Amino acid sequence: MAQAIAVFLSLYRYEEGEGAEVPYPSAGGPVGSMAWTMPHSDVSSDILARFHIFASLHPEKTAELFFNAVDGPADTWEDVWPQICAWFGLKAARPDAQAFSSTKWIDEHKTKWSELAKVHGLRDGVMESTAGSVDFVELALGAPFRRDYDFSLSRSIGFTEERPHVDGYIKAFEQMRRFKSLPTLARVLLSSADSHDKPTHHIRSSFHLPASSHVG
Repeated sequence: MAQAIAVFLSLYRYEEGEGAEVPYPSAGGPVGSMAWTMPHSDVSSDILARFHIFASLHPEKTAELFFNAVDGPADTWEDVWPQICAWFGLKAARPDAQAFSSTKWIDEHKTKWSELAKVHGLRDGVMESTAGSVDFVELALGAPFRRDYDFSLSRSIGFTEERPHVDGYIKAFEQMRRFKSLPTLARVLLSSADSHDKPTHHIRSSFHLPASSHVG
């Protein structure tokens, strides 16, 4: 999901320029407004991985049980999306009466990605590997219902690591940039967002691995 968002916003920034206003991908109207404010839960890959490690180290607490792992308490796109857009040097428009399809926009502009990739020395295949998740992103952003998870069971066994939802996305974007999947034009401080007073890239740790173990 993070890769599809990153490709869309990188290409939008490349085409429309820094400071451009990005329409919110949704059906627009009341449905778009509901999607904008409905709580949802996300989990980033490293939080999920650390939960798996925690579970494997505590089989007496986790055997034969099912858990939800999340980055933290539920958030809304109203809070998260402007901060994501700001990282790419863009402004996030609120949903309005008009529908906007990020999938259609990418399809209409994807030929420009090869130009962007050449200018910024990106690796091959980024756009192609994103194709399968573009539709899902539009569905997730435009869903007019709650999709927040009950994570009380994972907390009850002692796993309390969490981070703001937006930090999980930004960590993924930074990793993509290091692997030459995103252009350097994406490097924009969160201070350009409307909400810029939140800590970033901080995980509150609830457990320590044995000295012989290592998490990258």
